Amino acid sequence: RDVGEYQIKIRNPENYTRSLRVLQFSHEREFITKSGIMVGLGETIEELIELFRDLRKTGVSLLTIGQYLQPTRQNIAVKKYYSPEEFQKLKNTALSLGFIAVEAGPLVRSSYNAGLIFNQLVNSLKTQRTTKIRGNYSKLKNHEVSCIQ
Repeated sequence: RDVGEYQIKIRNPENYTRSLRVLQFSHEREFITKSGIMVGLGETIEELIELFRDLRKTGVSLLTIGQYLQPTRQNIAVKKYYSPEEFQKLKNTALSLGFIAVEAGPLVRSSYNAGLIFNQLVNSLKTQRTTKIRGNYSKLKNHEVSCIQ
């Protein structure tokens, strides 16, 4: 199965390839890029790893992984509920592929701990002595806590 197949079912008309191109475009312009996914729709671990790799190829640094919950009976049903241990494994896998910060858990949503994961990115950049994020790092440093919580 194609990883993009899930997005077509859930978020029509946007598609997987277009989303990756937008992330790549943003990264190439030195924006910090983040993606969030929901699991539990019948995907395999191999498909998730493929997705993680695709996101890293586009330069995504921050990732959130949450459990899809069916809002109403008219929405797509949950195929699998992930355990906290499975979320931890997904987080470890994503980190091993080069993501700087990952939040993963049943109740994690796209902006979950946004300030925390942004600060992890900033601290990682300090450690790497990287200063190339949309200008001078000293300007970025003053905005560490100003993320949406």
